[in-house]
Amino acid sequence: MQANTCIGIDVWEGQLEMDEAVLKANGVKFISIRINNTVGGHHLDTGFVKQWEEAAAFVRFPYFVYNPWVDGKANFDWLAAHMPSNAKSVAIDIEIAYSGITAAKYAGEVNKFLSFCDGMKWKTIIYTGGGYLGLLSKWPKMDFWWAQYPDPKTYFGDTSTWDGLKDKLTKLDKPFNANLVPGNLKIWQFSGDYLTLPGTIRKIDVNVFYGSDQEMAAYFGMEVINTAPSKVEVPLVDQQPDISNNIPPINENQSKVAPAVVSTDVVPTNLYVFSHAAYWHRPSAGPLVTPTFEMSNMKQVEKMVLIGAGMLPYLQKINANILKGYDKIVAPDWGPTQGFNAKGLLKFNTLIYPGRNVVRILEVATGKDGNKWGRVEGLSAVTPPGPEFNHIDTPQLIHTVYGSNTSWSYFELANSPHVPLLGSPRWVSMEWLVQISLPVKVTITSVSGVKVVSLPGDLTTEIGSKAQNENASILELRIAKGGVWGRIDTGGWIAVRYNDKNPTNWII
Repeated sequence: MQANTCIGIDVWEGQLEMDEAVLKANGVKFISIRINNTVGGHHLDTGFVKQWEEAAAFVRFPYFVYNPWVDGKANFDWLAAHMPSNAKSVAIDIEIAYSGITAAKYAGEVNKFLSFCDGMKWKTIIYTGGGYLGLLSKWPKMDFWWAQYPDPKTYFGDTSTWDGLKDKLTKLDKPFNANLVPGNLKIWQFSGDYLTLPGTIRKIDVNVFYGSDQEMAAYFGMEVINTAPSKVEVPLVDQQPDISNNIPPINENQSKVAPAVVSTDVVPTNLYVFSHAAYWHRPSAGPLVTPTFEMSNMKQVEKMVLIGAGMLPYLQKINANILKGYDKIVAPDWGPTQGFNAKGLLKFNTLIYPGRNVVRILEVATGKDGNKWGRVEGLSAVTPPGPEFNHIDTPQLIHTVYGSNTSWSYFELANSPHVPLLGSPRWVSMEWLVQISLPVKVTITSVSGVKVVSLPGDLTTEIGSKAQNENASILELRIAKGGVWGRIDTGGWIAVRYNDKNPTNWII
């Protein structure tokens, strides 16, 4: 490594398990932890609370992904409500493009946001890269955490140890485009999720801070901690994701390069449908269900969730137009629940439902049984969801119950209820699921055709249309208002599932 520098990593909710003791022993000095996820708007990273506590033996600071779909004050309000009380600094990640505002407006709102942060006496640093300089008409004159990645094969080769990495860093002193940094270069993120090093089993981002250990700690308002880290048992946050209807979802792994106006790249999806194995015949044409489990040390632990009276009005509301839909949910042993216990709590079975439903898998891991398990996106069983959580706009969170038949398929039940996936985090055996494979060629079947929009879920951003019998290739999927949207090869997005109907020949 270069003299007077120190090394650190940044992590997000996809990197839930690390060995902090190994990282510490290998000279990692700081950890930055993503505090928010912008899939559908701000919500707390699933692993943030746990990782924040486990990073207590390091200099630590959160990084916040700025969301241009809302103004600076709204961004600040969310951050202020979730900032750890013992955090003295925060990095502001600016890399999300939004065509709905000008670069000048974007810059103005960021400045407002930063002024609110100043009022909290937080030390702030902007995290961005050269591909994003066009987002703001004028960047604040402040410290920058700069993302620029030297070619991994040329500069890092088969590096697999921290000592080997530090040796390679003796030949790298600054980003290759350091002249573009609009302020003072303070941190260089030189590895873009392509190094797997001791202490983690997944590729991670690695960074260099320009300063000594003591200078780095003082910069972030902390002290150098020499004690070994210890594992803490902190439950994953059980809260509703924020899916504000006017905010389209952002890809989980946002690219570190400037996006093209029309991209023909295929983006893998984390949406799954049910495998053939899930459709075994149930006696008496019972409802199709697939169990999910809690995982303790990656061993399955089956456990129902007890639902209090505060959740019942929500179950009634999402089934208001279904004849006896709520009654079916609370009926003992029909499927979703085992009825009420003696204390009036609803014994909710943690199930997912094969049929024309989709599941979002946030993480895949290997269990103690050697099988693959997927962590299912779900809703809090404690806080009643808002009206934006419904089977139309969030089909991965609210399932419809289907019936089984003898041909390893499904059929629609009369007055079938809508059931939320409560009790996150839950895990499902991946043998029951199949990842949606892209690209998919579709034919428009709707007589009225479909609109092509620039923002999924927002029909006011119409940029064209596709008529009945026209073809398109789906390169990417997002869930947004109205249902499931697909990015097409000619640019823009079309609905592939809208208001619970399929306007193409692709039944999803």
